[in-house]
Amino acid sequence: MGKSKKNQLTKHTSTEQSKSSFGRILTNRNFASDKPQGIQLASDSRTTARFKLSIEHVLENNYQFKDMRVEDIKNFSKFITSTVGRGLTITQVESSLLRTDGPHGAKNIEQVDGEKKEMYHFGQDRTKFRVHGYYNDEDYFVIHRIDPQHKKFK
Repeated sequence: MGKSKKNQLTKHTSTEQSKSSFGRILTNRNFASDKPQGIQLASDSRTTARFKLSIEHVLENNYQFKDMRVEDIKNFSKFITSTVGRGLTITQVESSLLRTDGPHGAKNIEQVDGEKKEMYHFGQDRTKFRVHGYYNDEDYFVIHRIDPQHKKFK
């Protein structure tokens, strides 16, 4: 390597770039996009809004309180305690409990009282217990079905 080329390499190394052994230029600059990757499920207002539950209609057949066993009711109580009881935001609940591995991913479009709704389902990692519902205009999570044995969208 000639003396002038070696001086150039030394000069670049001391500032912001150097040549690797493969002839590629390496830099200390990151060209990654500043834009966040992934899908944001909640609007910006939901990142600070508290997670709240609502029941606005009769729950779906076979997924109602009358169909639940004592253990299922305890699991539902744990769900309420771990979300509403802890004062979590919608974003916090979605990041820890939103189930994304179903056949339709995190959201499922369903008809509820003649209207299309984006249905979400929440549950703990290794348990079968799931709560399905959608968000209303006031950012309440409206419970549509309680699925203690994970029979829906298994």
